[in-house]
Amino acid sequence: MWPRTLTYRRLRPPASDLLPQNSTSDKERVEEEAQMRSSRYSEDQIIGILKEVQAGKSAREVIRHYGIAEATFYRWRERYAGVELAEARRMAQLEQENRRLKQMVAELSLDKEVLKSVIAKNGLRR
Repeated sequence: MWPRTLTYRRLRPPASDLLPQNSTSDKERVEEEAQMRSSRYSEDQIIGILKEVQAGKSAREVIRHYGIAEATFYRWRERYAGVELAEARRMAQLEQENRRLKQMVAELSLDKEVLKSVIAKNGLRR
């Protein structure tokens, strides 16, 4: 017969240990994410790198020369394929505006839910 294996009960830490000690608000977290390290290469440089490949250099040479990962190069190529510098800047501006608008919608929908709950709690519902 096979030997019986022992099973050990896993002990969970108390819930208070799982919470971060310095919890931050959502607004502070968003500001921290905005200050996170940006890309090593600017959009201008990325487009220049992609144009080198279009000019005839092999992708492997360019990847090795600039010290980027192969996946990064192909992700850039997918995103910036055929894009000129002005178009890339405009695209980045639109993405930033889209992020800002999404944040506004999220905040307004949260405010709406809070007001609904206050109205329901106070019995002011029609």
